[in-house]
Amino acid sequence: MAHRSLRFKNRYLRPVLWSLVPFFLYFAQPTATTLATGSLVMVGGLFIRSWAAGVIEKQNGLTTSGAYAHTRNPLYLGSFFLAVGAGISSSHFLFLLVLILGFAFVYRPLMHTEARRLEAQFGMSYRRFAEQVPPFWPQLTAYPSALSDTQRVFSWKRWRKSREYEAILGAFGLLVALAAKIWLFTFP
Repeated sequence: MAHRSLRFKNRYLRPVLWSLVPFFLYFAQPTATTLATGSLVMVGGLFIRSWAAGVIEKQNGLTTSGAYAHTRNPLYLGSFFLAVGAGISSSHFLFLLVLILGFAFVYRPLMHTEARRLEAQFGMSYRRFAEQVPPFWPQLTAYPSALSDTQRVFSWKRWRKSREYEAILGAFGLLVALAAKIWLFTFP
């Protein structure tokens, strides 16, 4: 069961989300203010995702440094801010609500599944980490991972390997499309 939800995320979630983009763009009613505000939130999400992607090595130990020292799921947190930013940019409260609820419906079970998998894989190390680092909303104080063998600094090589540039390109494309919609309906 645990692997089924991870398989769903990896195989189906991205195509489903991309298939909804045309509907989102059609019904969105962005303004310059909502686009600017949403863009700032999205940039924050991209920063968090990039920071996490540049530190994690998925098959090489438990990552507890970088963004992971503040939240156990920084990639999901960054994705949440991307979704909220997109909702704000659309100027539709309903889009924002659907994105937040959809995010909670999909990612909350995934976080539980991944936590069980990591606990089974890393045992006491993960339990100690999970006791001190929140699952989603970050804490200001960092997990004391300096003594851990998984202490890593940001690496552009890891960032590229994770293909994080795809999130940046997708967010940029969405914002450009929303800006074009503003321009098309504002200027004759």
